[in-house]
Amino acid sequence: MSIIKKITVLFIFILCYQITAAPVNSIMLEQKVVEHSEQIDGMRSIVDGLNEKVHQLSSANEIMQQDAKRNNELLFELRERIDKINQNYVTKDELMKIQKQPTIMTKNDKVKTIETKESAKTKEEYYKDGLSQYKAKKYDDAKVNFKQSAILKYNEALSYYYLGECSYYLKSYNEAVGYYKKSVGIKDDASYMDVLLLHTAISLENTNAIKQAKLFYEMVITKYPTSNSATIAKKKLSTLK
Repeated sequence: MSIIKKITVLFIFILCYQITAAPVNSIMLEQKVVEHSEQIDGMRSIVDGLNEKVHQLSSANEIMQQDAKRNNELLFELRERIDKINQNYVTKDELMKIQKQPTIMTKNDKVKTIETKESAKTKEEYYKDGLSQYKAKKYDDAKVNFKQSAILKYNEALSYYYLGECSYYLKSYNEAVGYYKKSVGIKDDASYMDVLLLHTAISLENTNAIKQAKLFYEMVITKYPTSNSATIAKKKLSTLK
């Protein structure tokens, strides 16, 4: 039996008792009935208010659970798609180039032997020099230093990200996708992730991987809706059929 029904039965019982216990005139009885009715209505309003609050709290909790589930699904989807892109567009030879002992590529594509240990820089210096060259738009030189810092595992995720950026601005799009994949594999929640995904999408578009490019544009818009990257992704996506 509900609370309201229990309260109603109780008041009816009390009213009947009062009627049989002592004679009262009809006016007093009517007043009692009115008072009891008002009390019952007041209690019903309180119960209704409590039920509404419980409903609101339940709805808010359900929304939070749905948001958390959606975020987990997007993260899983990101990892899965990055792996698929790597399988389709990053060759074994390209990965071997990233992992093997460093060689310095000049602008004329001539290979030089790495300096001896006495003249070699520290891993921090490789990264710092690479960052300075990247900011100066000396992308070929920056790649040399970022390769060293990545191999020495100094700021590894960032080193691969900047290697991807250097390749991206040099229009070596397949190579850029490979480096971005390496970066995401190490750290997939970095502050620069929206840019990484956007440039991955643009790189894929420039290699005619249109279907995959669309997926990455949509991911940028979904995960980072207020970012500048999302604005660019929307424009790019609108031009694709």
